[in-house]
Amino acid sequence: MGNAEPPNRGQADCTAASSLLASDARYKKFATQVDRALQSFESVNEWADFISFLSRLLKTLQSRQPPLYEIPRKLVVSKRLAQCLNPALPSGVHQRALEVYAHIVSTIGIEGLRRDLLVWSSGLFPFFQFATTSVRPHLLNIYETYYLPLGADLRPATKAMMLALLPGMEEETGDFFERVLALLSNISAAVSHDFFLHNILLVLISSSSARLAALHYLSRRLLKPPDDLQSGLLLRGTAAVLADENVLVRRYGLDLLLRILPMDGELYNSDVGSSEDKDRDLLLRAAFDVLLQRDISLSRRVYTWLLGTAETSEEHIAYFQQNGLDALVAALQGDMALNPTSQRPFKTFLALLDKWEPGSLLAPRLVMPGLRALWTASRTADAETRAELSITANAVSEGVEPLVLWRQLYTMLKAQQEEDVLFICWILATMSRHEEEVLQVYIPAALEHCLQQLFDGSVPFDKAVISVQRQIVPSAIQRIFTAAMSTTVQNSSAYLVVLNMAAFLLASEVPMGSVDITAWMSKLCLRLKRNSFVIVESISSLILQVIRSPSTQSASFDMDDGLVETVMISLLRFLRSDQAGYHIRAVELLWEFKLHAGPYVLEDALSQRMKSTDEYRAFEEFGTLWRLTDDAMLLGDIFWTPISIILDGVKSSDPTMQRICRTWIRVNLGSYTRLLDPMLCRLIGDGKTLRDLSVTIHLVDALTTLLRSGDKNTAKACQVDDPRKSPYVLVAGQTASNYSELLSGILIKLLHSSTSGPTRSNLLLRLHGSVLGLIQLQLSFGALDPVLVERYQSAILDKAEEAVRLAELDLQDKMLALLRSSVSDKPKAHRKSASVSTTEKSSAAENVHDRDGRIVQLVRTALADERLLPILQSWIDFILQSAPHLQPRRDLLELLSGSLAAQIRTQVLSLKEGFATDVGRLSSSELEPSMLLEGLERIAILLLPRKGSRRSEDSLRNGEGGSSILGYMSGVFTVEGPAADIKADNAQWLDDAVHALLVAWTVTDIPSPSGSSSSSQSQIFARIRSRTRSVLDEMFKSHPSAVFGSLVRLWALTSAEITDAAIFDAVDSLTSSAQKVVEMVGEVLVPKSKADHTVDPIYTGFLEAYIQRLEAPIAVQVWSTTFGLAKDMSTVATTPVAKAQLYPMLRCLVALGRTVATTSALEDRRLRRDLTETYARLLDNVVVNLPKAADTGFWERGTGAVEGQAKVHEFIASELVPSLRALLVENDRIAVACSSIATGVLVPAFRQQKVGSSILDIISEMSHLNSSGRSWRPLIGDAFNDARFFRLSAPESHQWQPLISALMDTDKDRFLELLSRIQSGPSANIFINRESEMISRSLNLRRLSFVLLSAEHNHYLTQLPSIQEKLVDILRNDVVSPQVHSEVYLCLRVLMTRVSAQHMNNFWPVILAELLKVFEGTMEEPPADGDEGLLLVLAACKFLDLLLLMQSEDFQIHQWMFVTDTTDAAFPLEGYEPEAIMDRLNEILAEHAHMTSLAKKVKPEAVAWEEQTGPRGPRLSGIKGLTSLHQLQPFFARASIDTFEGVYSGQEVDWERVEEGLSEEIFEGT
Repeated sequence: MGNAEPPNRGQADCTAASSLLASDARYKKFATQVDRALQSFESVNEWADFISFLSRLLKTLQSRQPPLYEIPRKLVVSKRLAQCLNPALPSGVHQRALEVYAHIVSTIGIEGLRRDLLVWSSGLFPFFQFATTSVRPHLLNIYETYYLPLGADLRPATKAMMLALLPGMEEETGDFFERVLALLSNISAAVSHDFFLHNILLVLISSSSARLAALHYLSRRLLKPPDDLQSGLLLRGTAAVLADENVLVRRYGLDLLLRILPMDGELYNSDVGSSEDKDRDLLLRAAFDVLLQRDISLSRRVYTWLLGTAETSEEHIAYFQQNGLDALVAALQGDMALNPTSQRPFKTFLALLDKWEPGSLLAPRLVMPGLRALWTASRTADAETRAELSITANAVSEGVEPLVLWRQLYTMLKAQQEEDVLFICWILATMSRHEEEVLQVYIPAALEHCLQQLFDGSVPFDKAVISVQRQIVPSAIQRIFTAAMSTTVQNSSAYLVVLNMAAFLLASEVPMGSVDITAWMSKLCLRLKRNSFVIVESISSLILQVIRSPSTQSASFDMDDGLVETVMISLLRFLRSDQAGYHIRAVELLWEFKLHAGPYVLEDALSQRMKSTDEYRAFEEFGTLWRLTDDAMLLGDIFWTPISIILDGVKSSDPTMQRICRTWIRVNLGSYTRLLDPMLCRLIGDGKTLRDLSVTIHLVDALTTLLRSGDKNTAKACQVDDPRKSPYVLVAGQTASNYSELLSGILIKLLHSSTSGPTRSNLLLRLHGSVLGLIQLQLSFGALDPVLVERYQSAILDKAEEAVRLAELDLQDKMLALLRSSVSDKPKAHRKSASVSTTEKSSAAENVHDRDGRIVQLVRTALADERLLPILQSWIDFILQSAPHLQPRRDLLELLSGSLAAQIRTQVLSLKEGFATDVGRLSSSELEPSMLLEGLERIAILLLPRKGSRRSEDSLRNGEGGSSILGYMSGVFTVEGPAADIKADNAQWLDDAVHALLVAWTVTDIPSPSGSSSSSQSQIFARIRSRTRSVLDEMFKSHPSAVFGSLVRLWALTSAEITDAAIFDAVDSLTSSAQKVVEMVGEVLVPKSKADHTVDPIYTGFLEAYIQRLEAPIAVQVWSTTFGLAKDMSTVATTPVAKAQLYPMLRCLVALGRTVATTSALEDRRLRRDLTETYARLLDNVVVNLPKAADTGFWERGTGAVEGQAKVHEFIASELVPSLRALLVENDRIAVACSSIATGVLVPAFRQQKVGSSILDIISEMSHLNSSGRSWRPLIGDAFNDARFFRLSAPESHQWQPLISALMDTDKDRFLELLSRIQSGPSANIFINRESEMISRSLNLRRLSFVLLSAEHNHYLTQLPSIQEKLVDILRNDVVSPQVHSEVYLCLRVLMTRVSAQHMNNFWPVILAELLKVFEGTMEEPPADGDEGLLLVLAACKFLDLLLLMQSEDFQIHQWMFVTDTTDAAFPLEGYEPEAIMDRLNEILAEHAHMTSLAKKVKPEAVAWEEQTGPRGPRLSGIKGLTSLHQLQPFFARASIDTFEGVYSGQEVDWERVEEGLSEEIFEGT
């Protein structure tokens, strides 16, 4: 065989001989007798029947005289004999079967056995391991008598015979150990010793059960390294042995390693630098794993292999350094870098460190690469992984000698590479430093090096270097204090390190020794100027620490007030508005220094700064200190001098100084005064030319003083007296009828005056301020003519618009003060002016609305201008005073509300951004949002009249009007009318206002920040949040439903600036309880008047979201209210739009019910009854009305209306059905609910063939309910039995798998029914179409395959005999079409993946016989192109492909028949021709390529044959059909070599691809 002649010629001779015998009459008679004997096997029922069958078969075979060299029906005979060798049968049956085997092989002779070796060996090879002691000698006699004479022809079956005989060598004291050893030696001699060794190494790799026996053989026959052996096989085989779970196997493997593969041997070191390096690394890792098991005897062998057999340590080290060090370091370093999160390489390294000889060499080379790999992984890992990596790093750093680690750390520290410094920082923070040697030697040495670099400035310091310094404990006191007061250290980061070291020493109460504390602190203060707050804070804290330190108090230390004042002045710089992040800490430090200084040091420091050239910043600093200090400190006494300076500044002639002082008092004290008194009688002449502005200003101030010092009679005289009768010529020459009219003309002219030049511009600014003050004073007296008031208003508005445009803060402050003071006065009677005509009064009344619009637009412009933030309080005060008079003009109030809301959002978000980016630089403070919130509150209260009132609360409180520019037109403004109700369509202003408040709520709801500004940020946000809550409360009290509706609408919009938590927190804060929230939603969904019934779906969505966040006790409280609302909605739902809202209400009930179900509330029978009844009623309504309601669309948050029922189906599957058991409790009610869902949802979907994933999810959830079977099982069963079921695609079938599995598990009869429909033979009914019958049988087999694929592993073990019986009946029926046979092979593939190999033992004879039948038939007569038989060949090849992929222990002994499983597959001898079926088929196709017309057209690429990387998968799973057998030629050609490479590489099986391939095979869809 094999080498004797070409296989194709031998096959042809065999075929010719068979043809001759088939025409022989005596042979025909003999074959008939054999058939009769074989048929008796069908009647076998017990073991005695097996003996009778074998006796009859043997008698039949012996009856032919002379004997023939060809056994009729040899495949069937071999199959039956193999079945008689079933381990479950008694030994008597086995012995009789072996007698038949012996007769057959003796009859056919050596040549016949050579020809039919694979036929008769399929039953003999796997039997030896199960044979009893009495039977084994008979089997060994057959091997020795008939198999050994085959000689070299045993080469293809070498590995199989090894697997067959090695079970006899598992025990060295066994009865047949020596006999089997001798038999294996004879086989080795027959096939060549090297070839035999190569294959036994393959056995070590592939078969774990035969490793121990194979090692026993090698221990007897391989005592020294062979001369010619493939090292890769030896390395991988030894590695596989060392990785075995059996300790005894590992021990024998280590003995083999020491005997055959010493590190200095030729086999281990052959082909260094080639692909063999991977094999060596694999062996090293296997040896490492042995070390980790901590077995003393095994570890001793490993160390002997690593260190050699010498006796001294020096020789061990030399041996290891010369032979194994580099390879071991490379392997471990590669594992550490490749997967640092795995602890295995690091444990191996630590285990090797336990042995001094290898540890001394490995530690210097691996400790830093290992730690660096851990550090690199920790930089991107999560917190839990970082903690594990830190533990590993600490273990590694403790495992090595400190000298080794610190020597490398010191080397990297000298290099000062940024990456290395960060790495060192991580090591120091991670490793433990409790060893005395580390603390006394290594750390001080590293400290000295760092300080030397710090003083010399030789290396630039960055944050990484600073972190390193902080990890090192200071040990040089004098040098640290010297560096702290040194001015040569310019780098702030480096200087901060020194300060931290000094603080550490002071905290440790280390004696100062020779350090001069007073001089040291004086020099330390020199570093306070022009430094950041971090440095200033550190120096200040260090000085305070020195003052408190016992070590300094014991010395003669005298605290100097000048030193403290220097520190205080430095700290005051950080109380400015642009340093808001440091306010709290700076104030704390100031008061701490105040305790240790003189009583007036801080007061004097403030006063000097307020009198300096930069006094405006000093006022700001003093204001911050004043605000952030508790009133209990008696600030008025402490800071009397600064307060006096502020009061004097109010009377200053400088407008900026006035503004600063007034703003300071208004912001910090809450009030301010007016200090100007001008003179009127001399302004006429000077006002014409404005030659001397100083004089004009003096005159206006003097007149103001005069009028203010007068009484009401003075004001009355101005209204009555006629200036034309004045003795003064200039006054008498005017046309005004009274002094008020004259004064108004002069003042308006002065107000519009202009000039050029910086000096005159400043004087003009002062003049305008004085004029405005005088106008304010005149209006405060009242009794002015409305026309004059209108003139003043127009002039002031013009000037105000100009001031806002030019950002003239001082003029705006005065003009707003003027308007604010005139708003609250009541109008008084006045005499009509002769010069003011009726036409002018009418025109004034007509222009009121335009003027109001101008005022509102002016306010909006000012609010939006960031330059006007310093006087924002003035504008807010103006809004608060004037807003009530605009109440009839809702459009203007809404504009004001929108502007305030926009500014609130801007300011709050600006604060958030400032704290998030740079806490030291803020564009605004907490004052601006608080001011804006106050204005928004007043506007919102006016726009939200309380229900039932006819005018706003503020209007009633303020009376009829006022004597202001706006108040004089009170007759126009205050028109009574009904309060407008707030509707969703006209509440945009309200939504904007509430949106701004919620933005503030969201921004201020943050976790406690960390950092130097944490306290300031917390306090600022707390105050803003409190003010926001107050505004919302007031708005909600005015109109609860409107504010609540706005909250709901904002929730529905899903703004990026607002969180849901903020909305729900606001709702909880505004309402008294959760029940009140449900009631308010009910008022909208179910109003009292049916005429007002409008459906708004966002309320039900909001209610669901609100209910989902409720805790269980609160959910119980809203239970009754929610169910009452559900009942009412069911009652009023008469329109399709209203019925569509029943679904979101059902979602609310489910969410609430699931929460309540976690409590004991459902134990109340009445509550449970209400729940079940309401729930069932609402569920029925939703299901019944679902198709119609879906036409109107279901609202979804963020997207609006969503057409269709997909969302409802998803809800039913994900939430409703899973909650049925918890909510309905009783099985009867659950069954009714499931029936309702099935009737309304599932049945229409199946009827319309629209069974999507959501429908299957519903059924999947139903299958978990015991009482729901009647609702879903008929639907799934009918769909499964439908012929169109397998038109699904493979991905779609994944959802059906658990459903089919549940169907078969809940209804046991269905599986038996499915098996009964699988008929082996044709039907007796002549009216049945045979083709339809075959299709039906194929579909039933495919259904069986899918049922098995859907089940868990070994799920159908009890039904396995029935399944096997059905499959065997079909296989032995020759009438069955190839299509049905192919479905059988598909079912067998599924069985191989779903049933453990040990349960398939009795099935292998049938499987092998059928495979041989198919492939031998293909070789004898290849199917033509397009023939139906190609389908069967493809199915058999796919089944074989899966078997070769799985490499199960049971199939390995048979695979030699189909592929070359020996080393000949990869390393064939010259002239060797393979005998495996796949190889022979490849040669046949190559030889007869001309027989098919498609051979030249079909490319091998038709089989997607690609090199596989990673886990192995089936090669043929993607092929659905064949047009020619030549399409399989790539598979035939590559089957052997791919199988060998898969075994050699040890790659895992890609079971996911296997499962996916089976699914694609079963289902036809794409």
